[in-house]
Amino acid sequence: MRRSWLFVPGVDTAAHERAARSGADVIVLELEDFTPPELRPRARELSREVFDRWRKAGAAAASSRRSKRPAPRARTGRKSTAP
Repeated sequence: MRRSWLFVPGVDTAAHERAARSGADVIVLELEDFTPPELRPRARELSREVFDRWRKAGAAAASSRRSKRPAPRARTGRKSTAP
């Protein structure tokens, strides 16, 4: 069971180290909301090393980024009545 999730800024290496020692079940490398756009390429470069470190500490490692595609629209099964 994964009970604790920790979200960590993408380029904050000190936070990466603290996360490895945190005991969290899942550690998420946040590549969008916590990382300024100009630093995102660097965050992606760090991700492989960071994930390896977190996995060695016993956590599941993941990254978070927004999809550029819009969310799918719900289908109701009704036909449009618009002309």
